[in-house]
Amino acid sequence: MAALTAPRRTFRMMQKSKPLFKAPQIDDRRRSQRAPTLPAYTAVAVRVLTQRQEPVEGHVLNVSETGLAVELDERLMPGAAVTVEFCVSGMGDPDGQEWPTHRATAEVVRNDDVEDFPGGPYPTALNFVHIGPAERANIATFVAAGAGKHQHGVKP
Repeated sequence: MAALTAPRRTFRMMQKSKPLFKAPQIDDRRRSQRAPTLPAYTAVAVRVLTQRQEPVEGHVLNVSETGLAVELDERLMPGAAVTVEFCVSGMGDPDGQEWPTHRATAEVVRNDDVEDFPGGPYPTALNFVHIGPAERANIATFVAAGAGKHQHGVKP
């Protein structure tokens, strides 16, 4: 009879123990919905406010009402205050014929893939500090429209 109780105790102990494998938690830092873009149909110029240098140019990877993900040829340090001017085909013009320029001040949040690609290009996250109401409205409309689906008839 003691042999029958031992497996039950073992089973109870296994139930109380912590699982051997814990599913990874997804850390989604995004506060608002993002719209992917087609980088070939975008342009961005980022200027660090504390430096007197030419702007760093690149492409927009995605856009939201709170910020941008851009790809730049030069690495910017996280925490840097920047001005950003960007164009995304189809954002701000209902016909998609022009590329209106949007302007904002932002903060560099992080650089991704620096260890994997130390020579660049550098995917860089920018968080808007100040953006005008017209720019924010254009971004909101672009995101709500399903992002890049109306860009040149190509879905990202």
